[in-house]
Amino acid sequence: MNRIYLLHLLLLCLFTPQLLASENLTPPPEFSEHEKKAIAKAKSAIEEIHKSKEDTTKATKRLVRDLELLNRRKPNDPLVNYYLAIGYQLTRKYDRAERTIKKSLRKKPKFYEALVELADIHVWKKEFDDAVKNYDKAIAIEPRYYPSFERKGRALLEMGKYKESKATLQKALKLIPENPNVQMLLTMIELQLRGPRWRKTYTKESSNYIVKTSVSDSYAKLISDRMERILKIYKKIFPSIKKPDRKYEVWVYSSKGHYVAAGNPRGAGGHYEPLVRKLVLFKYEKLADLELVLNHEGFHQFLHDYIQRIPQWFNEGLADYYGGYVYEKRGSKHYMVPKPNPWRLRLIKQVIAAKRTVDTAELMQMTRGEMYSSQGVSINYAQAWAMVYYCIEGGKKRKYDKVLINYFKALRKGYDIEKAYATTFGRINMEKFDKAWKTYIMGLK
Repeated sequence: MNRIYLLHLLLLCLFTPQLLASENLTPPPEFSEHEKKAIAKAKSAIEEIHKSKEDTTKATKRLVRDLELLNRRKPNDPLVNYYLAIGYQLTRKYDRAERTIKKSLRKKPKFYEALVELADIHVWKKEFDDAVKNYDKAIAIEPRYYPSFERKGRALLEMGKYKESKATLQKALKLIPENPNVQMLLTMIELQLRGPRWRKTYTKESSNYIVKTSVSDSYAKLISDRMERILKIYKKIFPSIKKPDRKYEVWVYSSKGHYVAAGNPRGAGGHYEPLVRKLVLFKYEKLADLELVLNHEGFHQFLHDYIQRIPQWFNEGLADYYGGYVYEKRGSKHYMVPKPNPWRLRLIKQVIAAKRTVDTAELMQMTRGEMYSSQGVSINYAQAWAMVYYCIEGGKKRKYDKVLINYFKALRKGYDIEKAYATTFGRINMEKFDKAWKTYIMGLK
């Protein structure tokens, strides 16, 4: 379980309603009535998009299209470029968003709302130091503008600067007391600063991980060893990814009961908390089950540093692929060996035999809501795993692994689900691919 719903909720705090009657956001007198209505429509659309829990792809594309038409008439207007830059962020076109918002700032250097949007773009691009600098510039111009503090606090939280984040968010609370988003973030920070409330905590720090558990010292070392080993496997598939400057954190409770009692999700076998980059789980009776969860959730933890908005089939399919890796010791040598994921293989074989699989192209372009439909979530997960497993492990004639990697590169460029698909898998013979992965999976034992 990736707890993306939590990330979505917290992202809403990035778009807090304006509290100041700012002249920056007022259309200038020379705007026609039609142009003023277009700005009002764009503002309303952005607010609705961020409130919505449904798929907003169509609404977002319509917003950008309308703003680009207005931009042709007013190419240098700071307000038009401001809203257009927000639209580009929503469509993951972060480089274009940055160029556009900088046009606003060249015309109006003290446009503090635009500085906050520029900082937001840096957050999306994982350029946190630049983000904080621009939040600070906005605060210096207008210290009463609430979003500057909340968004800066969140950026500092993602950087692992918990004390600085806490101080910044407390300033936000002074502007809007009892704000639930800020209070939730502060609660998360307090937990990080305090640590788990265990009678005794066993800690093992390795090259890339900090493992904390209430079980035993040897158990902390075991988890640390397994995480370091699977990390090497992640990097084999994604070799060009730069190592983050922070270590990954892992908390392991002694039982499912203690995990749930601490406020973690009752129905989960473990989860990843993206804002603090922390993997949280509990001790399983079977080591094989624990390793499967570690490998799966650890991939969510690994991938989040490099891309935040991830198509669900790709995110969960790959996590399930890594979940199938097993640790083997042969003599004095240690190995991590890819195996079919036992939690997915039986189901997908039944689905293939019954001819109930989802159209492959459709699955690759599903929104999160569609992927999680109550009628098909298990099938969708199993099929996503099967397609990924075939791409990477598809026998001697393996030829789709490069397509999978190119798909990931397209996502990192900011392509949306449809464009990422169209420029990679959409260029191959999908009917042939669909038949090939099914035949391969049916032959597995």
